[in-house]
Amino acid sequence: MHLHGPEMTDYGDDPDPPLSAHLLRNIIRKFRRLHKGGSPRQQVVILLGWLLLLLATFRVFQHLTGQASKPAVICQPSTHEHPLRISLPREPDKVQLSHVWKTLKKIYDTHPPQPLDLDLKTFSSLSDFPSLEAIKTHTNISLGDVRAARNSHVEVTKKLGVYPNNLYSGRGIVILAGGRYTGFATTGLGMLREIGSKLPIEVWVKDQSEEREEWCVELAREGVACRRLSDYMDTELLEHGYQLKISAILFSSFEQILFLDADNVPIVNPDVIFTSKSFIDTGVVMWPDYWKHTGAPYLPYIVGLSDGPSEVLREDQTAESGQLVWDKRRHWKV
Repeated sequence: MHLHGPEMTDYGDDPDPPLSAHLLRNIIRKFRRLHKGGSPRQQVVILLGWLLLLLATFRVFQHLTGQASKPAVICQPSTHEHPLRISLPREPDKVQLSHVWKTLKKIYDTHPPQPLDLDLKTFSSLSDFPSLEAIKTHTNISLGDVRAARNSHVEVTKKLGVYPNNLYSGRGIVILAGGRYTGFATTGLGMLREIGSKLPIEVWVKDQSEEREEWCVELAREGVACRRLSDYMDTELLEHGYQLKISAILFSSFEQILFLDADNVPIVNPDVIFTSKSFIDTGVVMWPDYWKHTGAPYLPYIVGLSDGPSEVLREDQTAESGQLVWDKRRHWKV
């Protein structure tokens, strides 16, 4: 398609110029005649009249030739077959999942985090990696609280039980949306299908107030199902946004999950991650964040990575929580 500037619209050599060109020439001729006589005001009025007539004639010409209903620019179609005809993910077993949650909640209530309150200091700047001494004094916790936290962690892990067979199955993508994040999720979902992802997708929102019914109907045509966390648990217990992520992963019907934040926009097909050597060997794929780990030396001891305070995490990179590949079966107790 070529775009011509005003200096290129010359029909002098065209034996059959378009109608608009004839009209334009007539207007110019008339205006030149008027220029020889009459006041400037008369010239302006007559010129405007001719321009309005030209516009009206052009609109009629468009209508008669059917040009008004045709797009000015013809866009190339999508490169993939649309729609992809991907089956919807199966409906999670709400009864069994609700039972799993009630069991977990009872365990957590019996063995709450220790101590219940922490006096945390705030680092002055995330751009400056804190010193080891600053990390050691960041969490003001007694040795007794450290031992209580370790014991609580051991008991919770012990009582989690075995992996619930037949509760989860298959692979899929989980996206957390709702509120202003629904718009972000729409972009990410569109990109996933555009780049060829054929995995079923679950979009989770907190409750019905954050769900858009018409949007969900459209998503279903692309193999995307909308889910509400409130169908499985009391969402009033979730005080922070990041808790919604963990809950969506837990209640998802998939056994192997690619979790994506709503504002994540993939640029290559992520389906191959599940067949990558890293995932096959470990059952988990994480992406590094910008900062080094700032966990206190007591953290490895509390979670069972060491027999006492340790600096083993000192050189580790933090992990970005906006994307995660996870195998529930292999990491049920993590």
